[in-house]
Amino acid sequence: MMEDASNRNPDPSATGPVPDRQPHILLVSVLFPPDQGGVEAAAGEFAAAFPRIGYRVTVATTTAGARASGLADVRVFPRDGFPGRVAAFAREIRPDLVFVNGLLLNGGMGFPFDAGAAPGMPVVYRSHGFNTAFRIHWRHPPFFGMPSLVRSFVRAVRNDHVLRRLSQVVFLDDRIGLFRNFDVLLSRWLHPRNVSVIPNSFESIRLPRPGRFRESFGVPAGRPMFLNVANYSALKGQCDVIRILRRHPEIDASFVFVGSVRNGVCEAAERLADGDPRIRVLSALPREAVVDAINACDAAFLFSTHEQQPLFLSEAMSCGKPWFCTDVGSVPAMRGGIVLRHRNGAFFVQAVRELLDSRRREELGAEGRSFWEANDSPDAVYPRWNRLLDDAILGRARHGY
Repeated sequence: MMEDASNRNPDPSATGPVPDRQPHILLVSVLFPPDQGGVEAAAGEFAAAFPRIGYRVTVATTTAGARASGLADVRVFPRDGFPGRVAAFAREIRPDLVFVNGLLLNGGMGFPFDAGAAPGMPVVYRSHGFNTAFRIHWRHPPFFGMPSLVRSFVRAVRNDHVLRRLSQVVFLDDRIGLFRNFDVLLSRWLHPRNVSVIPNSFESIRLPRPGRFRESFGVPAGRPMFLNVANYSALKGQCDVIRILRRHPEIDASFVFVGSVRNGVCEAAERLADGDPRIRVLSALPREAVVDAINACDAAFLFSTHEQQPLFLSEAMSCGKPWFCTDVGSVPAMRGGIVLRHRNGAFFVQAVRELLDSRRREELGAEGRSFWEANDSPDAVYPRWNRLLDDAILGRARHGY
């Protein structure tokens, strides 16, 4: 379990004394629960976790009906003019620190805080990536993707002029290069003093005993169950997977797809499945059913063309489930699964066949659970946030957490 507020003070010799009163954080996140997605989930987790390690939190968001734990206050602002409204709100309430959770820099909304807009307020930006994995902007023939590629590059450079003025910029992982996390590479080049790397963290969802997911949704108990939890989208590749499965009727396993909403991609996936008894296409399940599904599955998988740090895989690892995934985002740094060398049917089928072996699943599942406990669990991650936030509040933010 995470340390509670009474034990939150770090070593004074390392960070200096923290204020006697409870430090106040303004958490700014355009998206927030009950909206569903990685950015929203991270914002909700921060709103719940920061009070538990000793901070008072006020949330500013555009999400109608936003809700947080009883330990955080929530203020909802109109999306129109959101950056300016939030900057004015910050000057009104004078928090000890402003914590901005992703998207503002690549969502076309602008950024509300810089050295002039928030005088005396340290600003920490939690990046979820600026979509500068340039490979996703490349299309065949190659020149079709050039305008998107150039716009992405220009946006990354422009954003970096904002980031260099902040107290701290926190990325999800430090695997850098032209085709992966170019925004991290740019920041490392231009202003390494305020760049940190901390992964997302969520409480384990492992249940003490299996629920009734298989019975409730008609998934046979006698064959391995491979689970995909992701919003239905061309970027997530659900239809691509179903096409592969239909070409390989010899694969004796169940494949379950779960998405937060029913949309055109979901309907296309249903048509492609065409009644194949191995395939279940589900949407709009309650959170309890999704948790039950992850605990019930034998392996997790994603076939995405773009991810940053997939929440679903972290949740599966917390339950000791093996996984396989395309080579995207921070996935190659994770353990307990198989990273596909190429995003095609041959490598997909090869991974499935490897994980049909129960001994291999058990081996990888244990490896993933150990990795999650050591690197991504709240006990591993939130002491790092504690030190970083206290340093930022004290004006002594430093590189290298």
